[in-house]
Amino acid sequence: MASFKEMDPEKIRELLKGHTDILGPLAQKEEQVFRNLTCPNCRSGDMESSVNASRPFSKGSPLPNKILKCLRCSTELDPYSGIILKVPTSG
Repeated sequence: MASFKEMDPEKIRELLKGHTDILGPLAQKEEQVFRNLTCPNCRSGDMESSVNASRPFSKGSPLPNKILKCLRCSTELDPYSGIILKVPTSG
């Protein structure tokens, strides 16, 4: 059975030297968009992002496919389309 072995951070820096960081700016832009979204159910701005386990990557995007969950009412939505994925039941 294979095991995971973490790479030496210094070796990683050496391998990446001379390459342009394309993921960092994309992730920062995405985070800014997420910060400006509000919950369609309760209008709260307290949203938490996580990787969409049922579809972790989307065609044409190098970043993981994310979903947002409202920390106030637990509504889950697709931040890219605005589609509500899960609405909590009351009671």
